[in-house]
Amino acid sequence: MDLLGKYLNVIQQCDKEISWPDDVEDIVYLTNPEHYVLPLEKAYAFASKTLLDLLVKDRDLIGENSRFVLIFLTHHKAYS
Repeated sequence: MDLLGKYLNVIQQCDKEISWPDDVEDIVYLTNPEHYVLPLEKAYAFASKTLLDLLVKDRDLIGENSRFVLIFLTHHKAYS
């Protein structure tokens, strides 16, 4: 779950506004750590989906990756 905070930090650094889902629950202190599993899994799923949408849709990761592969293959071919 360490990635959850990192994902949200990347989203924040990209100046992306986050609209949280309506079913967000406040986390209250409980003695049994198992009570935290479901809220943390929901938060992780939301953060990873939001980051993926940011990279693929907003930042055109697929297009950038295709250009990088083309440049790499062209460069590699020149030295073969």
